[in-house]
Amino acid sequence: STCVGAGSDMVKQVTFAAVLVDEAAQTTELETLVPLCRGCQQLVLVGDHAQLPPTVLCRQAELEGLGCTLFARLAAPTDSCTGTGAGAEAL
Repeated sequence: STCVGAGSDMVKQVTFAAVLVDEAAQTTELETLVPLCRGCQQLVLVGDHAQLPPTVLCRQAELEGLGCTLFARLAAPTDSCTGTGAGAEAL
């Protein structure tokens, strides 16, 4: 399933104990959270945060930080979305 597809009514009875997100550096943080809310106990993010960012069509959404990825937030020594914090240690 895709991250957003994991929230579909077609799989509403399914839980995802383990979630693997490929190309996680191109998936917005909010998209990644969808399968995590379905019983996730283990998460694997695969990708390269230095490559293509996620596509966010709304400029205002981008300015509000909705173009951030969970992958970048965890990979960066500081919060790459806001420029503050301590990355993964902040979680």
